[in-house]
Amino acid sequence: MKNIAIITDWNPGLGSGHIQRMAALADFLNKNDICRARIITARALPFTDTSFFPWIAEKIPGNTDLIIRDMRDSTGKEIEALQASAPVLVIDDNGAGRQQADFAIDLLPNPDIQPGSSAYHPESFIYGHSFSSSIAALGNRVFQKDIDLAIYPGAGAPPEHLEYLIRLVPEGATAVILGGDKHILVTGGSVTGEVRKSYGEIILSSRAILSHFGITLYEGFIASARLLALNPSDYHAHLTDLATDLAVINLGVRDSADPVMISNIIAQAVKNPPASSISAREVLNKINMGLENFTKLIFQLDK
Repeated sequence: MKNIAIITDWNPGLGSGHIQRMAALADFLNKNDICRARIITARALPFTDTSFFPWIAEKIPGNTDLIIRDMRDSTGKEIEALQASAPVLVIDDNGAGRQQADFAIDLLPNPDIQPGSSAYHPESFIYGHSFSSSIAALGNRVFQKDIDLAIYPGAGAPPEHLEYLIRLVPEGATAVILGGDKHILVTGGSVTGEVRKSYGEIILSSRAILSHFGITLYEGFIASARLLALNPSDYHAHLTDLATDLAVINLGVRDSADPVMISNIIAQAVKNPPASSISAREVLNKINMGLENFTKLIFQLDK
């Protein structure tokens, strides 16, 4: 296998996890000369890191050996159209097109697939590009967990949602709201400035992580943070329950959750992180192991 085309997307409904992990995969495959991987998009990617921008194409190259589609629910017609160019592998796809695809892999728990399914490969989990690249830049540094709480509000979170999250920060706690361009410091229930640290530094330094179910919780897990999930829907809350290996504190669905109760639970969580410090090298090794395992998986598809 020499050429891979990656079909993915990002928007408020889909989130940013799909493009994050596919950018990390393209970066790994290209920089290690494993194969040529191209992200197929006509849009500017949502990253300040431009090192992998040469690996973008507007159309699927004619010499493509495999198409990887990572953007959830596909249709049969969509997969059939892609198969005119190359065999198709779908990732975490519960759409009708999953049955049409040549291959399917689940990296996240899938409520529609039987436990123990041969398609489920948590050992091949792919972490986000922003996380992976910032961890790689930290070398052998060891980080003390001196941030109480890191909060991921979701891609394009509206101001009212950010205000809601700020109100959840317990009295006396320090929190950082993660953002694409800047990270906001919250102390005493108010925004008090910006945190001039990379995304990876903040995750490694945090005693607890609050997010909806998604890639940020997995990043917090390998960084030895206490994990809390506040979800936008019952579906996401159910996925949280299925991810038993992460030991996530499931706070339920945002619209029906009690903010006072959530704040009290967060206050207890930040007192008891799984570790008091974490090595960037240790985390990077886990990131690379997932990418190596995933690469072995897709090359076995040729056999």
